[in-house]
Amino acid sequence: MIITVTYQKGGVGKSTIATNLAVEMQLPIIDLDSQHSCYLFSLLRKEEQGKTLQVFTPETVGEIEQILESIDHNKVIIDSGGYDNDLNRFALLISYIVITPVSPSQIEVFGLLKFAGIVEEATKHNPSLKVHFLINNADPRSSGENRKLQQFIEEDSNFLLRNTICRFGRKNCY
Repeated sequence: MIITVTYQKGGVGKSTIATNLAVEMQLPIIDLDSQHSCYLFSLLRKEEQGKTLQVFTPETVGEIEQILESIDHNKVIIDSGGYDNDLNRFALLISYIVITPVSPSQIEVFGLLKFAGIVEEATKHNPSLKVHFLINNADPRSSGENRKLQQFIEEDSNFLLRNTICRFGRKNCY
């Protein structure tokens, strides 16, 4: 099972979500972000808790394919970078589950319009691809913006809205 956390925009919480999923599910991470945030999180985790997290940082599609061949039944979390490139698009093509964190703002809606095109193109090659959106960094004082984003996501048949909102400044999702 390949789970990819992706969105072409940065700063929405992809690496944090990917790292937490990998820890909880005890799976390795393929870190496609040029900042290598998951790798850095793994170093902090090892330093603070003495626990390791297996993180790969491939730079080519061929390297991703080699990693997938070497791990147990392709069970992996992929963290994409906050941009559109061949590696991130390849991750969409090989994924079973895609999680896309978005924050409620008008800029996010503009980004979703572009991302919808990327998803539409990917579904031509991976027809079972469904994108699960997670509203992240939602300020509880902005309930109107949260509702607008929810409605926008629900209008696209390729998008599935998770019944979870991660609130701004809080440690827990509900």
